[in-house]
Amino acid sequence: MTSAQPHGEQHPLAAFKPRAVVDWVILRFTTPRPTQPRHLRDRMPSEWRTFAKAIGDDENSCRDWLLTIQDPPAAHAIARVLGAQGIDPSNAKIEAIEVAIDWYPRTPEARTKLADTALHLARHLARPPSGTPRITEPGRYRAAARPNDTLRALSDGYTVNTGAKDAEHRARHYVKRNDSGQAGAYEDLPEREHRARTEVTLSGNACPIKTLDELASWKFETLAKHFHQRKTTTPKTQLAALLQGEVHQWGRPADEKKRSDHRRQNHLATRGDNTANNWIYNALRGLTRASKNAGIPAFAAPHNGLSPQRNAREAGARPKYLKGKDKNQEPVNEKVSDTSQAHLAPLMKQGRSSEALAE
Repeated sequence: MTSAQPHGEQHPLAAFKPRAVVDWVILRFTTPRPTQPRHLRDRMPSEWRTFAKAIGDDENSCRDWLLTIQDPPAAHAIARVLGAQGIDPSNAKIEAIEVAIDWYPRTPEARTKLADTALHLARHLARPPSGTPRITEPGRYRAAARPNDTLRALSDGYTVNTGAKDAEHRARHYVKRNDSGQAGAYEDLPEREHRARTEVTLSGNACPIKTLDELASWKFETLAKHFHQRKTTTPKTQLAALLQGEVHQWGRPADEKKRSDHRRQNHLATRGDNTANNWIYNALRGLTRASKNAGIPAFAAPHNGLSPQRNAREAGARPKYLKGKDKNQEPVNEKVSDTSQAHLAPLMKQGRSSEALAE
């Protein structure tokens, strides 16, 4: 796929910079001996935001667990922590993953249009999950039937959800103005970190990543189809333009039968938005690159639209220059020195060393 950079103001997303992140993963594993949720959480690194759920009736004495890691670090770091607790990383299974693309405004004017951008992303999602889009309000749901109503809800801080609550494929659109802190309470974000967000949750059979080994080498750009956009064609009449304005969702859920029968799956008045889809692909490709850099908390990079390298520099990471290169080149981070050979073994690919994995 060719690279495309946002330029001009003609495209609704041109004034925004996309950045992909892994929001959370859910791991399933067995501990060597029975334990309790609080003890399991206490053995995790203090900077991790985790939630433990027992699989079984007795939560206070259980060996089988579901562990949710918010803003997870790189896969080898997770494997190292599990191994230190006597848990075989190769036996840890990924039950679900949530990947998000944040659209950061490039200009002050774009910052005033975050709700419009979130609505555009929701309306033009090419392959939304099955189900009627709905607005999530405290304690209840209501159908997201009219675009203007949905826009007001997004402006007021509500979200637009598609897919049943426990469906294996779910999508969520909203304007992100706060985030959960270490204690779990929501904290307001600085205005410069406000952005429009699309989250896609994949679990069960819909989750293509099953192990930490796969997560370590996963190409996140393969998930681009879940974020792809469709754009509307130019209406030929004024009536057609009015009708277009009332359509809440231009995309349609994937229909394998129609696809196998070579029948059209999309609205007649739409076509693929190649410009937006290139930006989406490149954002996910950037996540793939970042997730393989052991010196940066790749998945949990600060949500400020800056590059992982710049975030590392501002956080005080020690730069290291490649041998034989100009000292003025872009620095790369030191490799993690305490990587355990035993814990990395399940993640190694044939012909790759632990040093290569650490990079």
